[in-house]
This record gives sequence, structure tokens and C-alpha cells, in this order.
Amino acid sequence: MPEGEFFERRSAPRFYARISILCLNPANSRVYFAKTHEISAYGIRLIATEAIEPSTRLNICINMPDNGEQINVRGDVVWSKKLNDDHYMVGVHLTDSTLKPIPIALRSIQACL
Repeated sequence: MPEGEFFERRSAPRFYARISILCLNPANSRVYFAKTHEISAYGIRLIATEAIEPSTRLNICINMPDNGEQINVRGDVVWSKKLNDDHYMVGVHLTDSTLKPIPIALRSIQACL
């Protein structure tokens, strides 16, 4: 690849959306509170209030801000990084999702208007 040329390695576009979510670790029934940062058809980057270890399996409930609909997906934590004393950025790969990120992102934007 020529120097300076950009190559996109992501398999799906990502959309910025701030939506409240609940994450449940089914192995120990631990609940995590978070907000989405970005969503795609295959993953979610979220901001959590506490650390979530990589390889943690999560059941995720996305609470849509426009009408309260709950969208449930499952995923595995791929990476986790501390942002500051109160927040962690967490990458989740969705394992059995038919998530449609464009309508979710548009609905979250519309709810803010």
C-alpha cells in the first residue's frame, strides 16, 4: 500500500450514538451500567462506570430513548481501557446479533431533537 493511503479494516461502518444500556454477566449475575459510544452491526464500543474484563460474556439491553423499546443482544468483551477514575471504554464483539445500527443511531439522534 502506498505511503499515506488509508485502508479501512472494519467490516461494518460504525455510528456514534449515546444510548443507556444494561449489561448482565450471566456467569455471575453481575450488572453493569453503561452508555453506547459507537455501534455497528458486529460490535459496540461502550463507556462503563466500572471495569469489565476481556473475555466476559454479556447480555446487553439497549434502552431506546425515543420510545423505551428494549433491544437485546449478546456479546463478548474484546478489550477494556480505563479512561479516568470513573469511566472505562469497552469493546464488545456481538456474537448473535441482527443489530441494525443505522436505525438505532437515527432514532437516538431524533430523540435528542
